[in-house]
Amino acid sequence: MRSMIRLTVLGLAGYGAWSLYERYGQRLEELRGPVRELSERATNATRTAAHEVGSAVDDATEAVKDSTAEIQQAAKDAGEKAAAATRQAPSSTADPMIGAYES
Repeated sequence: MRSMIRLTVLGLAGYGAWSLYERYGQRLEELRGPVRELSERATNATRTAAHEVGSAVDDATEAVKDSTAEIQQAAKDAGEKAAAATRQAPSSTADPMIGAYES
């Protein structure tokens, strides 16, 4: 009994698929051209967008590298200036009061 119900459902599904094909089969042929055209346009747009995004990422990466190099150079220059200023400054370890009372 179960197999008879399953065969009936399967037969009705097949008949439904066949009737849909008969009813809309010709329209499928008519729609294939526009769908193919849309697919090609979407593919081209996607490729163009991917290329532009890739270029933008490359540009941003280069800008970050340049900025990083400038910041490193500025930090190095500041460190060198601070070291030079430290070497040139008079020693503040001497007691300023020594010799203040000598007359």
